[in-house]
Amino acid sequence: MSRVLKGDALSQFIAHFVPPQAYSLDTLIKLSFINNRICQSIQNSLRLTRISLSLGGNETTFEVFFEHRIWKCEPKSIYINIYGYNKLVLTLISMHCLTKSRDSLEASITLHPNGRTFHFLDNKVAYQLGRTIRELLPYAKIKLEAQTGYTRRTMIIGRVFCEEIASLLTSFESPATDVLSICDASNLDKLFVIRYGMFLKPKFYAPLVFQIGAKNLWCETWLYLHHFCYARFPIQPLTEKMVCGINLEVDKHKDLYPNVFNEIKESLPNLNEITMFRGRVEVDKPFRHIPRDHRYQLAIESMSWHINQIANNSHVITKLDIKFPLYRTDDAAGVGAVLEIFLPGLTEIDEEKKSAFTVKTFVFSSNYTTVKIELQKYN
Repeated sequence: MSRVLKGDALSQFIAHFVPPQAYSLDTLIKLSFINNRICQSIQNSLRLTRISLSLGGNETTFEVFFEHRIWKCEPKSIYINIYGYNKLVLTLISMHCLTKSRDSLEASITLHPNGRTFHFLDNKVAYQLGRTIRELLPYAKIKLEAQTGYTRRTMIIGRVFCEEIASLLTSFESPATDVLSICDASNLDKLFVIRYGMFLKPKFYAPLVFQIGAKNLWCETWLYLHHFCYARFPIQPLTEKMVCGINLEVDKHKDLYPNVFNEIKESLPNLNEITMFRGRVEVDKPFRHIPRDHRYQLAIESMSWHINQIANNSHVITKLDIKFPLYRTDDAAGVGAVLEIFLPGLTEIDEEKKSAFTVKTFVFSSNYTTVKIELQKYN
């Protein structure tokens, strides 16, 4: 039949012979091995948007996300469980056959080092698997996520695997800094470091972060702006944007922010934008035995000092997101009036999409710095 049908007719035949609801990844893999004409026809009827490989955990899975060009149905995904290395290689060969005409392919790989997969993965197999991915899918743009739970053995295996696919990595996400050493890429678009160990201080492993070349550095949950003070972090010229946290409760000192931004200028010489989240003002804790109105004023005065110091010393585009708690919604007008005294030029904005807790939102701009302050109901 395939010898008689030509061009789009073959794609239509395959599409109707195997409708979207009947698709399975096993079927797709088997069809892709028939010949190049079948592969081309599948590509005409399906558009693979992303592939996802989960190594380890309770089971190893390979998932394909696609859009059906002929049936015009909603995008969907299909997956299979993989119980051996040979099955995984056959799946990768199939993906190569179905995507080899593409310029790029979005892919994601998740490593679960405490799973069964790492029981049959040794250094040699990890090297072969990484090399197979690199050779079969050289156009892939891989987002790698490494979970926690690494032992010395799995750390070495993970590093061997990552070294082979390093040239394909565009994003690396790690929920803990003890996993950073498995990644040795220098061409990342994004590096996410979500949290850090309970007892270790950032200065002990921040150098690992700065040794990985990434254009966008996300470390808002563990690296705060004041951590740069006298830090002497390694120089990383590739980083252009950084997302970190801001602690508005650190001691006020005239040399704090001048030193912070001098350090940033030295360690991240090509940085052009800083975004800071997790800025929350403490109204209760430092001023517990003071009347409420006076607490607001002291909290605003302290917060404004940090904002003005950052605005006066920052040499790059700087964005801050700050949450200011209110005891009562009626206090919003008074707090806004005091804010305008300490932050001249403050303006109120009306956001279309805002949190259910937000009463008012203000924006303050000075030099390179833009600050968004949300007045929220006290929880």
